[in-house]
Amino acid sequence: MKCKRDLKSIMRRHWPLLLLGFYLLTALLAPLLANSRGWIAMDQEGQITFPLFQQAPGGHPETDYRWVIGPPVPYLPADQDASEVRKAPFQSGKHLLGTDELGRDVLSMIIHATRKDMSVAFFATLLAGFIGIFAGMIATAGGSGFRQFKRIEIIFILLFSLPSFFYSFMILPRLMKEFLPFPLLQAFLAPAAFIGGILIPARLLGRLFRRGALARKVSLSPDPLINRLIEITVSIPVIYLIIMLVGSLGGQSTLVLILAIGLTGWTGIARLTRAEMLRIREQDYYRAAGALGLKRWQMILRHAVPNALGPVLTALAFGMANAILIESFLSFIGLGFPPDSATWGSLLNAGRQDLSSWWLSLFPGLAIFFIVLALNVSGERWRFRHRKEKI
Repeated sequence: MKCKRDLKSIMRRHWPLLLLGFYLLTALLAPLLANSRGWIAMDQEGQITFPLFQQAPGGHPETDYRWVIGPPVPYLPADQDASEVRKAPFQSGKHLLGTDELGRDVLSMIIHATRKDMSVAFFATLLAGFIGIFAGMIATAGGSGFRQFKRIEIIFILLFSLPSFFYSFMILPRLMKEFLPFPLLQAFLAPAAFIGGILIPARLLGRLFRRGALARKVSLSPDPLINRLIEITVSIPVIYLIIMLVGSLGGQSTLVLILAIGLTGWTGIARLTRAEMLRIREQDYYRAAGALGLKRWQMILRHAVPNALGPVLTALAFGMANAILIESFLSFIGLGFPPDSATWGSLLNAGRQDLSSWWLSLFPGLAIFFIVLALNVSGERWRFRHRKEKI
């Protein structure tokens, strides 16, 4: 009885984390949970094989194997069953949550959609968090006169901004898609190429001007520049900005969605990081670190950034929930993944086109609702805990 009460207490207190863990396991194990090829099988010669891990399919398990142990959902999202079209949930013994107009298994599509949607949301939030934390750190790190540029360098920065943006976010992603099949590295390389494409040529060409009015240095504070950039980004409606980026980055792919959502979701994190670091700069331990002779960046990395991560992690939880909603909306209107891909948004769109197939809208909608609920509740609890610790 005590063990049962403890289990109920854990589920009542930590159900958001348990639900997020369930989604994470589903995303990681999607190929093992829904696949048309078995895990372990014995062929006609009595040899044990692993069809799921073989490069070439071993044929249909019922005819090529003596016995087979397979996934609980023995269908891929693209598998079509012409004899089971538009079957409602529990109407067919083969398809637990029904099928769509092509005979594709809805449960299999939801499982693989969890993998796609959560991967896009995670990496997009990671990209937004990296940009936001870096921008907030730079905004408060230098004070006035943090960086000095020659007047000609400022002119070159303005001139190179447009071609650098075109190359970094339109040409480079298409090249990386062929030669660099790592979405996370691709997501970080494009913004780095954009910044490097502005600063490096401006610095190199600025060395040619050593005298005169154009060679005079101007002290620039990064704080007003970053604040103006945040205001410009926020002034544009997020959906319109994302749609523009999806179109300019070359169409529908995982990398494009990560870049589009990540490059538009960093502003709130940057503002929060800036506010937290301004507060930390007034603390006694931060001033004591400066009195002990630590350099500015040592003080920031050792004291400011670790103490500012608490509220930022809360913002990242809300940001991931927002990223899931945005990706689902883009797939719903046909701008997310390709139309033949199984995503929550594409399933909702299929349900909208066929209102009689209510299960196509219900189950993906519930999947979106519960993960957004779990992320928001986790973020709220983390924020309340952080406030309580500060008090």
